Amino acid sequence: MKRSSSILAILLLLLGCNAPNEGSAQAQNSSQGAPQDSDGPSTSPTAIRTELEGEPALGAAKIRVYVLENNEGVSGATVEVTGDMTHAGMAPVTATAQEVGAGLYETEDFAFTMAGDWLITSEVVYPDGTEVEDTTALSVPGQ
Repeated sequence: MKRSSSILAILLLLLGCNAPNEGSAQAQNSSQGAPQDSDGPSTSPTAIRTELEGEPALGAAKIRVYVLENNEGVSGATVEVTGDMTHAGMAPVTATAQEVGAGLYETEDFAFTMAGDWLITSEVVYPDGTEVEDTTALSVPGQ
């Protein structure tokens, strides 16, 4: 009995240790601005989505943040993007995203400084003061 309990504990531990999907920047997107209720659809009129233009790579990167309210693009929001490595000891990378169209904001000076697993967090302040956050996990391969 003790052996089967140990095996079960190891299996549960392994199932909880999944690496981020390296193929898609949005693969592990967890928008906190569009909460889901048990019935499925979003219960909030505000929503944001963070995407990386192209594949993850070392160096300069363009991060796109879509800012919506009632499925319409929102102008005049403030958008800050922060990249944090998932291990301790690295300083975060931050950039302000500029509005390039109604509801579309892009970074110009964001750069991945090291290969590895990253969390990209977009903090959005809507014109009315509503604050929404979105976090996306991705892996940057080495050269």
